[in-house]
Formats: sequence, C-alpha cells, structure tokens
Amino acid sequence: MGHWSQQAERSNLFWLSALSFAANVLGRGFLAVLCAPIALFFLLTATDARKASRDFLTMVQSGKYRWWHTFKHFYCFARVSSDRLLFLSGKWDRFSLDIEGEELIRNFEASQRGCLLLVSHLGSFDAMRVPAVEQEHIRLRILIDKAHNPAAMRVISQLNPQMAADMIDASAPGASLALSLKELLDDGQMVGIMADRAALGETVVPLPFFDRQAQFPAGPWMMAMALKVPVILCFATWEGGNRYRIRFHQVSDGSPVPRRERQQQLLQNMREYAAILEQYARERPYSWFNFYDFWTDASTRD
Repeated sequence: MGHWSQQAERSNLFWLSALSFAANVLGRGFLAVLCAPIALFFLLTATDARKASRDFLTMVQSGKYRWWHTFKHFYCFARVSSDRLLFLSGKWDRFSLDIEGEELIRNFEASQRGCLLLVSHLGSFDAMRVPAVEQEHIRLRILIDKAHNPAAMRVISQLNPQMAADMIDASAPGASLALSLKELLDDGQMVGIMADRAALGETVVPLPFFDRQAQFPAGPWMMAMALKVPVILCFATWEGGNRYRIRFHQVSDGSPVPRRERQQQLLQNMREYAAILEQYARERPYSWFNFYDFWTDASTRD
C-alpha cells in the first residue's frame, strides 16, 4: 500500500463544503443518517483502506472479523469527521465532553513554558482542542502537512480562520521549520504534533505495538529533549451519541537529561506513548483511523 503520505486525497472542496453546510444547518441527526451511505461508499471503493481496516480489526478482535466490522469502522470515521466540522465552527457546546487530566492543561497555562502536545490518528484531534483552546484560551499551534490535504485545509480556513493561520506547515524546509518550532516553544507556546506517523525519510524507532513492531517517529521526542519542554499526550475518542472522552497524560516534565542517559530516556518516553496508544486503540478499535499498513516500515521508501 506504500507510505501513508502517498495515499490519494479522497475528498474535494465541494463535498467537504456540503458536509459543512449540513453539519451547521441540518444538525448531527441528519449527519448520522448521511454517514451510513458515505461509509458504504468507502467500503465499496476504498480498496487499500478496506484491507487495512480488515487486517487491524482481525488482529484486535482475535480473528473474529466480519465485513460489517469494516463498515462500522468507516461509519465511525465518517461520524467523527462530520463532527469535526462542528468543532471547527466553534459549536462544541453541542457535545458532552468527559475530560480526564485537564489539570495538565491548566498547569501549562500557568507555567508560561513551551510544551509539545502529542496526538495521534486515534479519535478526534478537534475534540481535544476544546479544553485547551476554548476553555483555557491557549493558542495551540498545529504542525501539519498542508499540501497533503488541500481541500480540507480550505474548509478549515473557511470555518476557523484563526486555527488555519496558527497552523505550521510541516513541508517547510527542515532548517526553517526547526527554527520556527524552537521560537514558538521558547516563547512559551503549545505545539501540537501527530506522533504516530513518520514522514518520508524521518528518523524512526521500532517499538512493540499490538505484539508486533511498528515504526514511530523520533523527531518530536528528540525536539522536546533538546529544548527541555514538557510533553503531554492527548486522545479524544467518540463514545457514541454526542459524547467524547478526552484524556491527557504527561510523559515528560521537560527536566534536563544527562547526555549519557538521553537515548535510554528517549526510548522510555516513546515506549510509554506507544503503550498508551495501544491501550486506547484496544478499548476503541473503531476509532483507529490509520487506514494503511501501520506495521510496514514505509518511512524510508522513495
């Protein structure tokens, strides 16, 4: 299936704009119905994603797999994606949010230190923005490859111009990107990074994940250690209806690490992240939205 970044964009501006209109005008009840044919469409046409879903769910469910499990998987993805449009529009009051570890965000705001917020493709990134951005008024700067999904970027710009303006383009030249991130963290800002996918050519570390070896990017952890900033993890999963469960964990407090201990500490932090990600993916397998062969080392492919 190749590297995740080489997957073709399966959305366009018209359909995303139509979904945005439906989400804001017709409501979540209408979208709940609309997501069923959307999931069916992907089930019939998205060959690689269908295989990735089948392989993942077969592994998680110990071989007890039926085709409708992938339909449910795609339906959950469609529901979370449509809810994203409401979160982007600032209509988060339509949701019931169960937040664990919220004190970590309050402590960050009070500390005036830079911080890395590491997230993943498990659940909803936009739901977890609520306690940080909406309630604590934190300016969260998100690192994202803008070229990978241009239609989605245009919709974000329409629905939430401030969020779009605060995004950092991950495709910027390496030296320029590193300098920008350092300046933001030195200024005491929070930078959000997806920590479960490695870019092409990025340094990766093999870690045990669902009893197999998966390649996780080392860059965010190396940056946090070099700049001595705390690392907070966040996961937000859809629990059905209008309910989302948001969980924060602190892996590192940013304390200096002696040079001889850095490699060991780096591996320990990354293993902790992978273990927590696996725990939540087992609890909510239909919220796992890495629809490609996650365990294939594609990080060095051309």
